[in-house]
Amino acid sequence: MFFFKKSVIILFMRKIVHLSLLLVMSAWQTIAAAAPDNPPLISKPLNVLLITIDTWRFDRLGSNHSGFVKTPHLDAMVERGINFSRAFAHNPMTLPSHCNIFTGVTSLSHGVYDNNGFRLNEKSLTLAEHLKSFGYQTFALVSSFVLSKTFGLNQGFADYLEPIEKDAWIAEEVVSKAMRLIGQQQKKWFGWIHLWDCHFPYTPPEPFAGQYGHDPYSGEVAYVDSQLGILFAYLEKNKILDNTLLIITGDHGEALGEHGEYEHGFFAYNSTMHVPLIFIAPGYKKKTCAAYVCHLDIFPTICQELKIPAPGQLQGLSLLAQIQGGPKTDRALYFESKGPYFSKGWAPLEGYIYKEKKYINLPIQELYDLENDFAEGKNIISQAKISELSKSLRNLKDRLSGTFKDGSRLKLSAEARQKLETFGYLSGFKQETKKSFSREDDLKTLLPMQNMLRQAKQFFNNHEYQRAALLCETILGQKPQDVATVIQLADTYMKLKKPQKAIAVIQNGLLHVPGNIELKVKLGGLLADNNAGEKALSLLNDILLAYPQRGDAWNFLGITYFRMKNYDQALHAYLRAVALDPGSALAQHNLGTLYLTLFIQKKDPDILAKAMDAFNQALLNDARMEAAYNGRGTALKFSQKNEKAIADWKKAIELKPDFIDPYFNIGITYLESGDKTAAAFYLQTCLEKYSDQLSANELGRLQRLLSEAKKSE
Repeated sequence: MFFFKKSVIILFMRKIVHLSLLLVMSAWQTIAAAAPDNPPLISKPLNVLLITIDTWRFDRLGSNHSGFVKTPHLDAMVERGINFSRAFAHNPMTLPSHCNIFTGVTSLSHGVYDNNGFRLNEKSLTLAEHLKSFGYQTFALVSSFVLSKTFGLNQGFADYLEPIEKDAWIAEEVVSKAMRLIGQQQKKWFGWIHLWDCHFPYTPPEPFAGQYGHDPYSGEVAYVDSQLGILFAYLEKNKILDNTLLIITGDHGEALGEHGEYEHGFFAYNSTMHVPLIFIAPGYKKKTCAAYVCHLDIFPTICQELKIPAPGQLQGLSLLAQIQGGPKTDRALYFESKGPYFSKGWAPLEGYIYKEKKYINLPIQELYDLENDFAEGKNIISQAKISELSKSLRNLKDRLSGTFKDGSRLKLSAEARQKLETFGYLSGFKQETKKSFSREDDLKTLLPMQNMLRQAKQFFNNHEYQRAALLCETILGQKPQDVATVIQLADTYMKLKKPQKAIAVIQNGLLHVPGNIELKVKLGGLLADNNAGEKALSLLNDILLAYPQRGDAWNFLGITYFRMKNYDQALHAYLRAVALDPGSALAQHNLGTLYLTLFIQKKDPDILAKAMDAFNQALLNDARMEAAYNGRGTALKFSQKNEKAIADWKKAIELKPDFIDPYFNIGITYLESGDKTAAAFYLQTCLEKYSDQLSANELGRLQRLLSEAKKSE
């Protein structure tokens, strides 16, 4: 026999001077800048290498003389290229910012406004697709799930490497893979390398942890620089830089406490919008360019440098004229921060920079003179004609709006949402659509709550559940209708093994936002998980009558029927769940568990094969799902493939050391094979570390198995 607990089914994650800044329409039309008078002689087409360093502040480049960090390898690249000292992102979030770079248009055109719940539309033309159409081989290495192909940026890349068995790669891993990929290219190529390390939490390896103990963020930058030094040395040794256009930039910065913000994705001050931007190419000489430029300019600059036509829809300008010392362009740079709007229903932040003035449109409006106040310390909105500022913004938005301006929405699976939350991104559920916003909706007003939410999520991720619960309770005392915090508190009580309190939290939330579908589905899931069969069935069936496309609700319905041993209805529900949401590892895992249960009853090998298929699909969707490894191990055990079964169970323990089931399964399988020493090791480990998680019956069985394993043969 083998040990197989029903509890293996895991629920979802769950201006005194009047400043008139009217804009000129032609300023945002794509302008082909004049080519250099004496372009370098190149024997063959240029390769293109784009390196984006996630969460990289402008002042964390050593050659910018800020004194925070030493970056000798990046500085060496600055010595041979163009350093743009006034380069700006358009969004303080990873996914939309990269979409800006790769499409050459803003979110108002490509429709990706946030990391959470958006995917680049497949009809968008990307830089990779454009260069591929001109014969370029293409490859990308992204180091975080936030840029997974799930979100659509893989368009045009023949190779798109991303972490599968973990959420992120460190720079050492990325650089190693990048050198191997570059070495495989047989003709002209375009490559993109993305480095995640500077993102919170900041945990640089030694010696940088010790050298930057007071500033671990800078330690991460120093570590990235050291690894890029290896890449640059490889490019030099193989003379690749002699024939490559190299662009290095940050997707956005990091607030580090400025203006009360600690990370990014909330405000749009220069701490998170001002980024490094460096261009290096054969024939370039060291130069610092103070023109106001932006991410949209990268696409058209590459096109002109490669002497290929630029797509007509691009909204940026080629920077070759600036590189050659031409006059500054007279245009506005649009920016926004809409994550809080799409996830929380808070006021959307929009604005622009024009003639060194920065306008931020929120209920409490802001204007800054960047020439004299680049740190944005003094709001001079009282000196401006607000009506003209607003009109200019409306006109600018109209000109930038495009095909997908209303959004390219993506319904994330619970697993994907959980991964984003692990990275610190606060997901949420906007419960109402407002046409106007007041001071109470302003991000500055809501900053204390944002910081409490951030802290609560950190406590939760660090398993400090009591502290997370206290913060969530505080937030709900101020905003009891905040759906995301209600769900966060319920999840926290589940971690504290207080399911009835979790249920009560959701029920109380529904009193403040009656009819909210997210809370209803969450409640259905909690009821299903806690054997409230009839209540769960009633609620979930009502939900599915109104929202039949909710795959998560079908999954919870399947769990309810499974616990009631109504396996036919459970099968129907699970099959609907996976049909509606093929990316849900949870639904696939639960389907596999049901098939295993049916196999035990019927001993039909075809049912066992279906269980194996479901577990395999679950692991394709989420390669770190420990429960799916445990389930597949059980299916392998039934298939008489004990070595593979044990390997899966060990993987489950590696991913979740306190996962009880695989310890039993490994111990029993080793006992059956006669390897009592190995059996005793796993059973004893379980007893010593996790006996407090076992019921009396389970503890008794574990002790009997361990006693058998310790008997001499």
